[in-house]
Amino acid sequence: MRGHGSLWTLLRGSAALCARIVAAYCAGFLILVPFTGIFAPFIIIFAIYLSWPLLIAALCIGVAFQRSLHAHLLAWCRVAPFVVALSYLLLDYGGVLERRGISLTEHILNRATLERTALALVCSTVAAWVFFRIESKHQVACEDETHL
Repeated sequence: MRGHGSLWTLLRGSAALCARIVAAYCAGFLILVPFTGIFAPFIIIFAIYLSWPLLIAALCIGVAFQRSLHAHLLAWCRVAPFVVALSYLLLDYGGVLERRGISLTEHILNRATLERTALALVCSTVAAWVFFRIESKHQVACEDETHL
């Protein structure tokens, strides 16, 4: 019976972590609201649609490295925006542009590409900050609960 209890605890903890990641992910897009005005809901929905592979990757990495994430939260939150921006840049390049013969260097030096990558960096930085705040509070609450 102990194995089932620990498995249940692991699944419940992973689901809760995934919920916190999704909340931070969605909050990261709120930075777009002041810049896009009344079009913000449409642009945010479109941005979420385009970046779902990054969310799935974040969820998988978060669950797989949960112990390290909790032990080194600040380091993970500092590095994550750069990994997201680089991943976005490579995902944006892959497929159509690669087949058209456009080099990765040309793609990176394109002003529109730089702007979209900067936007991905800003959104992911906001998401990382929100996740850090949420996760820090969660860790404190868990520590308080274990000391009771």
